[in-house]
Amino acid sequence: MVPDDKRRDNRFGEMASYGCLTRMHVVRLLAPALDYEDHSKDIDFSAHGIRRRREAGYEDTMRTLDKAPWRTPVDEIEGFILHEASGGQMVETAAAR
Repeated sequence: MVPDDKRRDNRFGEMASYGCLTRMHVVRLLAPALDYEDHSKDIDFSAHGIRRRREAGYEDTMRTLDKAPWRTPVDEIEGFILHEASGGQMVETAAAR
């Protein structure tokens, strides 16, 4: 979207050489097994089952937001940072390395 006459300016070329400084922090929430769940958790669509899972997810999300992992220092060269949380606790997985 830069006009052609501005592109020829040396300052434009210098700024373009810096590259893209966009940094994205993605927080992936992993649903942990709940103490009261059994093998039927994937097929429990009862109002009670859905409510318990939703409430547990909300509590986990709020704990993760309180930790604000995107505020931790990262290498300047990183453009994509994956944070994973399970049960409101930050975890390291193979995908996060």
